[in-house]
Amino acid sequence: MKPVTLTVAVSLATMPALLPADDHIELVELMESLQIYTHKIHLSLEAGNSRLAGFYSHEMEEVVETLKDIDEYDSPPVGKLVEDRLEPAFKAFRNSLRGKKGGSSTDLAFDALLQACNGCHEATNHEFIVVVKNPHNPYMQSFDPVP
Repeated sequence: MKPVTLTVAVSLATMPALLPADDHIELVELMESLQIYTHKIHLSLEAGNSRLAGFYSHEMEEVVETLKDIDEYDSPPVGKLVEDRLEPAFKAFRNSLRGKKGGSSTDLAFDALLQACNGCHEATNHEFIVVVKNPHNPYMQSFDPVP
C-alpha cells in the first residue's frame, strides 16, 4: 500500500497549482490537469478499477469548479461554456460511475464527456485541440484494482 500512496503523493505534488499566488489563472495549466485526470480515469476504467476512477473524477470536479469561475480568457466565455457544456457531461459521467445509471452507460458518459471537451475547443476556436482516448499508460502507476 505504501508505494501507491507515494505514487499518488508524488503525482499530486507535481501538479500545477490551480491558482498561482497572484491569482492569475493560466488556462493551459487547468486544461493540463483536466487532461491528466481524464486520462487516468480512462486507464482506471479500462482496468476495471471504478474506485480509482471515482478518486480521479473527484479531483477533476475541483478543476471544473475552478474553470466555472473564469468569466473570460482571451475573450471566450470559459466559465459559461464549462457550465453549459462540460459540467452537465461531467455530472452525467459521475452519476454513471456511481452506479445511478448502471452498466455500459459509464463508457457512453465518458465518451460524451470527451465530446463536451472537444465542443468547447471548437466553440473557442481551438478545434485543433482534440481529446481522444489513449490506452497507453505513461504513468509510474498501476490502474488495476487492489485485491
